[in-house]
Amino acid sequence: MRAKIKKIFSIVAVLCVILVSIKPVQVQAKTSELYTSLIQKSNDMYEYYTESGMAVAYKVKLNKNTIVIYGSMSDYAETDKISRHTYKLAKSVKFASGGGTAEDQKMSKSEFRDYLKKVNDSCLSLVLEFKNNKVVRVVISS
Repeated sequence: MRAKIKKIFSIVAVLCVILVSIKPVQVQAKTSELYTSLIQKSNDMYEYYTESGMAVAYKVKLNKNTIVIYGSMSDYAETDKISRHTYKLAKSVKFASGGGTAEDQKMSKSEFRDYLKKVNDSCLSLVLEFKNNKVVRVVISS
């Protein structure tokens, strides 16, 4: 009987050591928003942005069903490596420009594409909002 109790205590002790040594794992929901800064590689600030760990986009293609971003994206906590990022657009995707306290200016996809060409080296932010893994809103913001 005494041997059984010792065996049980030793098993409990081992389990306690194992439980104490296990590090908690934080589960984090996928972000619903990503952003990047619109800046060309030829811009003097491009190197500063990349060395500072800021997200940069040196090329953006707005296609029928996707938006393709060449550069890096950030979820405000972490910036990924510079590469090509392709995101599916929701059928009801909205486009806008905004900044400060002013109300966002809604625009069509065509108007947004034209605006994007004008500000592609402005250091303005490009923000993508997601729902069900598809982009539902694209905003260029100051």
